[in-house]
Amino acid sequence: MDPMALLRQSFLEECDELLSALESCLHAMEEGAGDPDTVNAAFRAIHSIKGGAGAFGFTELVPYAHHLEAALDLLRSGRMRATDAPVPLFLRTADALGACVAAARAEEAAPAFPDIIAGLRVLAGGGGAADQAGPEPETPPVGAHGHRIVLTPRADLFRRLVEPPQMLQPLEAFGEPRLRCDLSGVPALDALDPALCHLRFEIELETAALREQIEDVLERCFDGDEIAILPLGAPTTAQAGSAPPAPPGPAAPPSADLSASAQPAAAFGHGGSHPSAAPEPHPRSRLAPTRTIRVDLDRVDRLMNLVGEIVITQSMLIDRSRNLPSPHGLQLTEGIEALTRQTRELQEQVMSVRAQPVKTVFQRMPRTVRDLANTLGKEARLAMRGEDTEVDKTIIEELADPLTHMIRNALDHGVERPDERLAAGKPAEGLITLAAEQRGGRIVITVSDDGRGLNREKLFAKAVSRGVMAADAKPSPAEIDMLIFHAGLSTAEAVTDVSGRGVGMDVVKQNVEALGGRIAVESEPGRGCSFALSLPLTLAVADGMVVRIGEERMILPIGSIMETLQIGNCSPAILPGGGEIVRLRGEIAPLLRLRELLGLGAPRAGGGPESIVISAETDRGEVIGIAVDEILGQQQVVVKSLEASFGPVPGASAATILGDGMVALILDVDALPALAQARARARGSSPAASRAFTINRPIQSAA
Repeated sequence: MDPMALLRQSFLEECDELLSALESCLHAMEEGAGDPDTVNAAFRAIHSIKGGAGAFGFTELVPYAHHLEAALDLLRSGRMRATDAPVPLFLRTADALGACVAAARAEEAAPAFPDIIAGLRVLAGGGGAADQAGPEPETPPVGAHGHRIVLTPRADLFRRLVEPPQMLQPLEAFGEPRLRCDLSGVPALDALDPALCHLRFEIELETAALREQIEDVLERCFDGDEIAILPLGAPTTAQAGSAPPAPPGPAAPPSADLSASAQPAAAFGHGGSHPSAAPEPHPRSRLAPTRTIRVDLDRVDRLMNLVGEIVITQSMLIDRSRNLPSPHGLQLTEGIEALTRQTRELQEQVMSVRAQPVKTVFQRMPRTVRDLANTLGKEARLAMRGEDTEVDKTIIEELADPLTHMIRNALDHGVERPDERLAAGKPAEGLITLAAEQRGGRIVITVSDDGRGLNREKLFAKAVSRGVMAADAKPSPAEIDMLIFHAGLSTAEAVTDVSGRGVGMDVVKQNVEALGGRIAVESEPGRGCSFALSLPLTLAVADGMVVRIGEERMILPIGSIMETLQIGNCSPAILPGGGEIVRLRGEIAPLLRLRELLGLGAPRAGGGPESIVISAETDRGEVIGIAVDEILGQQQVVVKSLEASFGPVPGASAATILGDGMVALILDVDALPALAQARARARGSSPAASRAFTINRPIQSAA
């Protein structure tokens, strides 16, 4: 690809990041955070977009960025109160910029939004304050004074990505600037360095703006010692006869007019022309070079796959070294241990490259809440926690749609209208909370609201009418709540553009499960509803404990394990319904025997029943006991998806390849209790308890 095309593509990607940051700042301003830090952050984002757009030729972006920058400058300078800021107009401008960026990426014509430009022009002309209302005049007002601006930039002007046309754009908010360029300092062609600036500029600007306002605008591109602002009628040094002599040799014409309205004028000058040799660089040019690079995600994926293959090979070496006689086996084991440490560090470093904070997804949601609340005539705000929690980029990219669906449902179905909330003793404004936290080797994202909760009667009635449940069924409240994820079921009174067709939550569940995750719902009538998404931090490599049940080996995620103990120390007891419980850390917990649960048959020859209990914690904080025959050790495992080839496997989240080349299931600790309940209901009525065995066997034998 052409190097310039790569730079343009990189700039467009940076625009996406800058627009997200800008939108976050605007939402904070709308919620009352009109502090200088927030305003300055928004100003820096739009200023960066404008500067890059001009440098890379994306002229469609410049007008929106320029006028929004001018409007934000009113806030920075105190000429507009934060409470008077038209944030909806600013957000529409950000949308227009996003549309222009998308068009530029697709190499299509950018859409036009003249009403946005007109609104920003009126704002800039009126200053936004009550005593400065009125549109921006097209010509300077009668009696307006003016300024003669002399710019003497240093030779590193172009290296700072400042182009002469950019100087006029910020000044257009004050009037019609007329620019003349002094070319007298340009050296002969054979001595010309095109990377250095040898130009000086004079700008005449008829405006009522103050000198301080002009300086504030120009200092975005120039330093203070490069700017001189004089009254419009003041003579220049060139008119006083002090113009420096032109350098010897053929030179460029003495003067060039760069503005459409300016008349040809003679060159002007002032003390000290730019020498042809490069001057001492400004401290800005000695800044440390950037320490970041942009890397195609496919390359990182390939690197992650290689790390996974190294982990598998390392497991094979460990397995085979155990059969070697000493001292060769001992020496090889020491080398493999060193390789294990290095492989783990490599894996952690690669994972850190892929890891991203969920903030990149979270910061899109305030706009969703704001726009949908206006559409529905409701009042709601979004509170976010844990935005800096990091997760694999692959998972980040798949989170946007599920979270959007859940937040829209929370606002449409959960949060009541203001009059209903007030009648129920609640604040008129609803609260939707979006939170993320890391628990062991997983990330849990919660979407909750303080609305009316799920209407279980209506949900059950819909399920009966569609044949999902029998009319005489007696499901538990939790089972009714899970019906929300069934395709075709909705509690909406009518079909609207927002919801009502029964699609959305079933797709959310499918997307989450495709990522190796789970979704759970908790609802309390009149108090609200909460959806919890539990996802793995990574889809590539994980730490696991290898256990044996009969002839089978399984993997339990290390992040879920609390402790291990002998089954005789747990005081197991059998309940009347046939289940078992044990005492773990002073609390009563259910005991799940994997052999029975997964249908693995009798113990292997010479072996007794399960003798070890592993205490594990689910994502909801529940403690369960898992009975196994033997703990074989701990190792890193490469996570391989099962759904693509085998479909969902009850009780398992994925599979891995062990050191001897055999396949082992990675158990889903959070799914085991639900699987035990299902097995208990089906016990004695069908051969369902042996289904896991018929799934596991072909996987292992195929390996």
